[in-house]
Amino acid sequence: IISFILSLTTLLICNSARSESLDTSLSNDSLRLQYTSSLQSNDLNISADFLHHEDDGDLGGIGLFVSGSSSLRKSGVGGKFIYFNSESIDGAALALGGFFRHTLSAANLISIRGDLYYAPGVVAFNDADRYFEISLRIEYKLMDRADIFVGARKVEIGLDKAGDADVDKDICSIHELVFN
Repeated sequence: IISFILSLTTLLICNSARSESLDTSLSNDSLRLQYTSSLQSNDLNISADFLHHEDDGDLGGIGLFVSGSSSLRKSGVGGKFIYFNSESIDGAALALGGFFRHTLSAANLISIRGDLYYAPGVVAFNDADRYFEISLRIEYKLMDRADIFVGARKVEIGLDKAGDADVDKDICSIHELVFN
């Protein structure tokens, strides 16, 4: 899966893009990388992400969403294809969801961002019965092209055989680098 994500990321980088971002999240047990690129002629965006958890395995995703923004808000809706594997289970899901980002007007260097994705059993495959991902973070604009942030993320995969598996539920110290 790592070579697949790297190949996709290379493809996305070579695409004619208007803006790009690279998001790196770290915790004691996990590492998450996400690359997002907006297409040149419209509000359509593509993304590739990879999550490695020391105990629970790897999760990769490819997303497609539309986004819009105003002076203080940015939001997007769409979906992503998720694939996960560990030593004993593997599966995939087609999750729908989106994100919002609101910059505080009184303190315009501080923003709040939330993401939510869900896939019910009808679009979950192999060992997966459902997929759920939620995150919330507070960002601080360090400079024009870099934010730092802290937040919490929970990724849960419902399994056909053994109940639920929490892939990542740490409170994370996270970094983001944005390319324009």
